[in-house]
Amino acid sequence: MASAASGSGYQPQTLGASWYQGGAGALTDLVNKYAGNETLANLTVGTLADSFATRMKAGIDLDYQSAMMSNLKDYTYGLESLKAGNALNLLQAEGGIARDLANIQGGFQIQGKQLDLEGTKYSADKVAQANMYMADRTAKASMYGADRNLEGTRFTAQSDLEGRKYVADAGLAGTKYTADSEERRIGLLGQQERLNLQEKTNQEKELRRDARGAIRSQGSRFFG
Repeated sequence: MASAASGSGYQPQTLGASWYQGGAGALTDLVNKYAGNETLANLTVGTLADSFATRMKAGIDLDYQSAMMSNLKDYTYGLESLKAGNALNLLQAEGGIARDLANIQGGFQIQGKQLDLEGTKYSADKVAQANMYMADRTAKASMYGADRNLEGTRFTAQSDLEGRKYVADAGLAGTKYTADSEERRIGLLGQQERLNLQEKTNQEKELRRDARGAIRSQGSRFFG
């Protein structure tokens, strides 16, 4: 009986295959040695048949495992690609939201600075106008007082002593009354300017408060 392993054209490539080849050869030699023993021949043929069937099943299992691993590789690759694409889209969306929010905040900051500059300029102009008005009124009051004193002096020189005393007293009373009237008028103007400046400041605070509320509202809509 020729070796079944050799007759099949099988060539061992690994240590396990070499042992299989050696075992099959030993069984063949044993059958050849006891050629007349039918029981030994049947046992050897059955053992070799089981071995061949095992090899067939192993080949089928290997093909099945290879196919499953290939499908699993494709599935895993597709899933990772999908996850990477979703992550990229999410990062792009977050970047767009952050950019839009930064632009909105920058716009409100610029508007707030413009309002501050306008309010400061307005206050400075009003203070300068009030100072100029007070200086002008003071100068006019001084000139008026000087003219009235000069006229009183001329009149006093032409009158008797009692007349001069009376005219001097009247002139002093008129000057004091004029100065008091101008002082009250200037005080009322200054009070009105302070009220206007306070109202302007309150309006600016309301604008800044509205700007901060708008920023928070925009942030809540972007981030949920």
